[in-house]
Amino acid sequence: MAVTATPVFAQAVNLGLITIVNADGQTYKTAFTAGSNGSIITSIIVSSNDTSNRDITINVTRSAVNYQMTQVSIPLSAGTSNSVPCVNILNNAQFPGLEYDASGNKILRLKSGDTLTVNAPVTVTAAKTITIFTSGEDL
Repeated sequence: MAVTATPVFAQAVNLGLITIVNADGQTYKTAFTAGSNGSIITSIIVSSNDTSNRDITINVTRSAVNYQMTQVSIPLSAGTSNSVPCVNILNNAQFPGLEYDASGNKILRLKSGDTLTVNAPVTVTAAKTITIFTSGEDL
């Protein structure tokens, strides 16, 4: 993107929705792909119907290299039981140092060509699912 004194506003909504299942093993899966001028991720929400707590790693992949940013524990039944809320990854204590938008919400910027990838370092229980919803804006 060319340098300009004009403010840059979001041009399009960009959403990612993936699941991690037993057959995926520890495979990295693309949760979000940055737009041609870059993107701002405003939300990463994770739910699970697994019967065990599971960790997931959040990575930025650039030029086929995965750069792990954080690993977050997802409680069993997170977001699938009335007593266990889904996990807000950007506001998680395991993900400090993110910048804030004008409204005081944590955000994650990606440049063109970057993808946000996730994986479970330990395979999800058979017939169970971890779901990752990512919301952002393409610039």
